[in-house]
Amino acid sequence: MLSCLFYKASAVKKQNVYACLSKIKIQYKETNMSAYLVATYRVTNPEGFAPYPEAATKTLADAGAEIVAVDVESEVLEGDGYPATVIIKFESKETLKAWYNSPEYQAIAGMRKDNSEGSLVMIDGIS
Repeated sequence: MLSCLFYKASAVKKQNVYACLSKIKIQYKETNMSAYLVATYRVTNPEGFAPYPEAATKTLADAGAEIVAVDVESEVLEGDGYPATVIIKFESKETLKAWYNSPEYQAIAGMRKDNSEGSLVMIDGIS
């Protein structure tokens, strides 16, 4: 039954995943759903990256976000991954996008982009 969690995004619509989740008794909220930012990265220039975490943390606090996990020695079990992972919870995808596009965050985003490689992924939370 848990196979519904592993569909390719292009192969199934979100509502089909939600229907599958309800069949296996996982509760979810379609409206006012939390969102998570999953950042995985490798620092390529430690000196240039150094001021970023503190600056980003301030913008996250101002946005009401919660850092729920940080691991700078993440263990990649499959695929090509990065050694650092951060998971941040936001009230909603709209809140996450507003934070990401804010002038305050965009003013410091270059510190991350210019001094690391990796990805930022936005995902729905379920409860």
